[in-house]
Amino acid sequence: MPLYFDHNATAPLRPEARNAMLVAIEAGGNPSSIHSFGRKASSIIEHARENVGKFINCDPKGIIFTGSCTEANNIVLTPNWRGCGFDVPLQGLLYSAVEHSCVIQGGVFATNERTAIPVDENGIVKADVLREMLAQCKIPPLVSIMLANNETGVIQPIFELADIVHEFNGFLHVDAAQAFGRISIDMQLLKADVVTFTAHKAGGPLGVGVIAKRSHQFELSNPLIKGGGQEKGQRAGTPNVVAIAGLGAVCAAGIPSPFGRVWRETPGEGGLIRPSGIFSQGERVSVESALLSLFPNTIIFGKNAPRLPNTTLVAIPNVTAEKALMAFDLAGVALSSGSACSSGKVGKSHVLKAMGVEDSLIPCAIRISTGWNTTQNDVDAFIEIAGKVLGRLGEKCK
Repeated sequence: MPLYFDHNATAPLRPEARNAMLVAIEAGGNPSSIHSFGRKASSIIEHARENVGKFINCDPKGIIFTGSCTEANNIVLTPNWRGCGFDVPLQGLLYSAVEHSCVIQGGVFATNERTAIPVDENGIVKADVLREMLAQCKIPPLVSIMLANNETGVIQPIFELADIVHEFNGFLHVDAAQAFGRISIDMQLLKADVVTFTAHKAGGPLGVGVIAKRSHQFELSNPLIKGGGQEKGQRAGTPNVVAIAGLGAVCAAGIPSPFGRVWRETPGEGGLIRPSGIFSQGERVSVESALLSLFPNTIIFGKNAPRLPNTTLVAIPNVTAEKALMAFDLAGVALSSGSACSSGKVGKSHVLKAMGVEDSLIPCAIRISTGWNTTQNDVDAFIEIAGKVLGRLGEKCK
């Protein structure tokens, strides 16, 4: 039976999401229509909005549905925010050097308006440098720092960084695509002004993303997508009712639990409740321990920083990811080399480059990511296959 260890690209659909989507398909209707079919579709969306709000401790009025997290990021990366003291347009974008490529592209900010914030060898934003950069800004900027990295799983100290951003009256955006459903997200405790994420990393459907505003008074004065009054005029276009229903069902399932719990910089916290029990760091630790035992020269990226409980990025010197991924695929194991949003190519990671990783190691990086339906038997089977595949490739490289 094939083994799926690429949950950071997308996770298999949860039964709760599938069931809710089937109900939405049967309901039909355009949520903007005033007849009974339209009202039914609208009620499905609003029920999902309530569930998402409860899940992340956010006023449902602050929830905007989009088509993906990439779309959500493109919408929020703009100087045109108003409300709660932000009536003057923000000036410039500061983003961490390890952000997803859609954030690095900068939304509507021009190239000369974007500046990368450096990170240390573990991929953690350098807080002292961020403070210096903010101090040099005459007008508050928009700052974008992801909660958890899509390649390494490294979790940023958002609490500390948010305090620094707000000390200089900046506006903080947090991309939580990989964190959603794996560690708790509490909008009030997180202190981010706006958070974006998507459903499909946590077992929800493809085709729906979320913009969550800490205060519903934050508004986009010049929305990116215009042409309709949907989503309170913040994102025009007929919403994907079926996908939104699936997302709402994932949130209603109550994972992670309890609500209000946020990851802190203490290993062992941030467990994920799922039908089979507690999803802690056990599976990741098992995989990494086994690889180190089999191949002592294994490099684990970001190993000294807090990381997602499901993600590990490793490299065995001289064993390239391109060859390894093909060999694993032939052996029935699905893995990746990093971000899934790179046209299916195995390219050099800007994340590892920003962390100062040697050029010779970057092409060897392999990402292993488990999820809600991964069992210990799956982990054991993977370890056995990895020993054979990587051992064989390592011998060829000698």
